[in-house]
Amino acid sequence: MKKLFFLAATSLVGACSWSQFDALSDTTTVRGNEKPDGVKATEYGVSLAGVTLPAETSGGKIAILSSGSGNYSTLKLDPGGVAQDLGDNETLGAHTIDSVTSKGTVLFDGVGQVVLVDNSNVGTVVAVSGSPDALSLDQQIPTPATPDATAFANGQLVIGVTSTGPTAGNIFSAKGTAVTSCLFTDGAAAIAPAAVAIDSTMLWVYTKTGALLGYPLTALDACVVTAPIGPTTAKVMGPVAANNGHLDLVTEGASKYAILTAYDTASTSTGAVQLVNITTAAAPVLAGSVISAPGVRAAAYDTFDGSGVLVLGYPSRANGSTSGAGAVDLHTVTGGAIAATASDTLQIPNSDSNHLFGRAVTTTRYNGQPIVVVAADNVVYSFYQTSLYAKR
Repeated sequence: MKKLFFLAATSLVGACSWSQFDALSDTTTVRGNEKPDGVKATEYGVSLAGVTLPAETSGGKIAILSSGSGNYSTLKLDPGGVAQDLGDNETLGAHTIDSVTSKGTVLFDGVGQVVLVDNSNVGTVVAVSGSPDALSLDQQIPTPATPDATAFANGQLVIGVTSTGPTAGNIFSAKGTAVTSCLFTDGAAAIAPAAVAIDSTMLWVYTKTGALLGYPLTALDACVVTAPIGPTTAKVMGPVAANNGHLDLVTEGASKYAILTAYDTASTSTGAVQLVNITTAAAPVLAGSVISAPGVRAAAYDTFDGSGVLVLGYPSRANGSTSGAGAVDLHTVTGGAIAATASDTLQIPNSDSNHLFGRAVTTTRYNGQPIVVVAADNVVYSFYQTSLYAKR
């Protein structure tokens, strides 16, 4: 049975404890919801997306993808700050997904559509889209490769894979009912995307070798794999992302930046973060030093109370003597620089070992303001206050 937990703390670090509180809407800053019935604890919340619609200024919503046999659900956040209720809750067998893989992803396009992306049971990648509360359209993306990199903005989905052959696509676009297959290169050889991001005019690709490359978004409209597409930007090299990663685009005034996050696996400790100045799109340049982030497995970016914050999930980090408790570091991003050390660290007091807090992270709008959301084994936590933003 789904349960709702409450914690009262301005920062979940140090000697806090699970407890009960009166006047919860006034005192509680973190809430955790257990999995829906029928979903295994270890499979709940492998991917998260904030899916609050732009016009909604009361309450909020989170989309949650669970692995194993596959489950999609939403969590509705009560505007009064007390309740969190299960919304949509459905298995995915009807969508050619027998089981969600480790690369299964849920994304929100920012204007009203959600999409699930994973390998299907018919030898393709499948994109299952619809409103946050009603999945309705299945699109088969013509590749059996693993969807390593995904982005979804304004109704356009981009999927990056490692090409399976010299004439096989590595970048796919789905917009409406149209799907295109493209072969993107670094100017010489086909790229292996680790992460992708879309802005109004460009597709940015962070490759497994660490390169950041930019391509015109219009190149996706009518591309064919027999006509390889090269970048229109100079290549800039960031951290190697052999285990895939995350790419965020950040605007500060007239300046624009890309944040490259190279992920680790459970057995590696080479994770890293690098900022790239892309204000002059044709000539991106590294900004600042590489930030070591061993164990990082999830990333998100948002602006809180006027300040940029990079959210990094470390599900395998110990909390004192508790192994695998997990943690989330919050790094401020301002003036074209990422704080080298975390400005705040979130952890769950007295959690069990292998709680894996931080295995997925996102942000969503709650009462019109962003909050951090974190997945762990069995629980999804909503943070209504941290040391970096005021109580929502």
